[in-house]
Amino acid sequence: MNSVRYLGVDVHQDTISVAVLDESGRLTMQSVLATRAGSVLDFIHGVRGRLHVTFEEGTHSAWLYDVLVRRVEKPVVCNPRKNALLKSRSKSDAIDARKLAELLRAGMLSAVYHGEKSALEVQQMARSYTQLTEEPGSFPPDASKLSTECVGGREQSVAGEFQAGN
Repeated sequence: MNSVRYLGVDVHQDTISVAVLDESGRLTMQSVLATRAGSVLDFIHGVRGRLHVTFEEGTHSAWLYDVLVRRVEKPVVCNPRKNALLKSRSKSDAIDARKLAELLRAGMLSAVYHGEKSALEVQQMARSYTQLTEEPGSFPPDASKLSTECVGGREQSVAGEFQAGN
């Protein structure tokens, strides 16, 4: 149960190809999933052991990192240009997923993303910004009393500035 499983993940807009290797490098599972958090999590929960997962940096990498980071032991987002030199010439999603798992198992990948800019955090900040700028009068009536800051030696109401459209 405590054995390490190496997962290579090849992510595309509609599908995700996954290859699972055991500690000896034997392919134990291969699958194609829908590019949805629920599908990924269902698959991950079905794999036993300590999970080391790798996928290439791209459009979906921040999203997938956020989905996996608390559920696997070691998520590695790697550089696709560097990996292109290491992978075989034959090209398919299943082969790419397996090669990624093999490279991870061999310790030949280095992480290029560590979750510094979580996609969820950026989405939440964008949502908050939109609410503040599109609905400037939506502050509670007493917010102007609570939200003050010192600007140039005098206090100004932050809520009052937003309501005035400044």
